[in-house]
Amino acid sequence: MFREFVFCVLVFCGVQIYEAGVTTWTAPDALGTPDGNIPVPTAIAEGATAGAPLFTATATADNALGPYILVDDAGGKGTIDGGTGVVSLATGQTLDFEAAQTLIFKVKATDSVDGGVGTATITLTISDVNEAPAYAEAQFTECVEDNSGADTLVGTYTATDPDASDTVTYSIASGDTNSDFVYGTDGTPARRLKKAQWQPTRWCFMPLTPDP
Repeated sequence: MFREFVFCVLVFCGVQIYEAGVTTWTAPDALGTPDGNIPVPTAIAEGATAGAPLFTATATADNALGPYILVDDAGGKGTIDGGTGVVSLATGQTLDFEAAQTLIFKVKATDSVDGGVGTATITLTISDVNEAPAYAEAQFTECVEDNSGADTLVGTYTATDPDASDTVTYSIASGDTNSDFVYGTDGTPARRLKKAQWQPTRWCFMPLTPDP
């Protein structure tokens, strides 16, 4: 008598899973994962010139790192040195606190052996600087008729301050050697005669400077 035996052989197909070669970030601040958000600890003052370093991105990996790549340059604001991870202000760009208080960059690092990548989203804070107000022109030329009486309006000169929350005040810095002029007492930037002029005169005013 024959008996039939059925053997079941289970075959397991193994799939080897490689973890990303990039493991952490150490700059501009510590991040314990390959991907994530990193705030730059120190703010950058507005007014920085092109080429100024903004921050350095540094990753760690299982093997040697390939070049760093700036996959998001915050609207053209930054360029990166692929070897060092230093991100600098791009040519023709400026930092303006009044236009943007933060900039967001994305930097990718790659493990040069297994190709694993990590991407850091880096937020850079821009700090405000007290900027001086300025007139639209460096010099204004006005003519005053002879026999003009005191309080005659010579002209109104308004300066603009980039810092919208600041208040601009006005004073005569130079050129008024005889104390002939005064700014409006109502706080407006109007320059008026302080006393009557009895001689034919053509006044060419010196450049005006608003108070900082």
